[in-house]
Amino acid sequence: STKPNHISFGSGVIIDAKEGYIVTNAHVIKDPELIIVTLHDGTRLKAKEVGKDKMTDLALVQVKSSHLVSMPLSKKKPVHSKTTSHPDQSNSSES
Repeated sequence: STKPNHISFGSGVIIDAKEGYIVTNAHVIKDPELIIVTLHDGTRLKAKEVGKDKMTDLALVQVKSSHLVSMPLSKKKPVHSKTTSHPDQSNSSES
């Protein structure tokens, strides 16, 4: 067996346990010969690239396992905040 030319390490998030989808950074799977995902319990799974977007540096990989748990995602509407300071106002709390 031949060693891969490039080894990368990164993190990812299981977004769909049923389908085995994991989001990671695109630079982590740059030109992959072999993608191995290591879970928190040490389980190692072979993964395949589903797609990646170099502009946002996001990638989607897929593994086959019946023991995955998805990261819970919020179903609430996003909270929008408004900036009230203006460039000509100081943010200091001087009295």
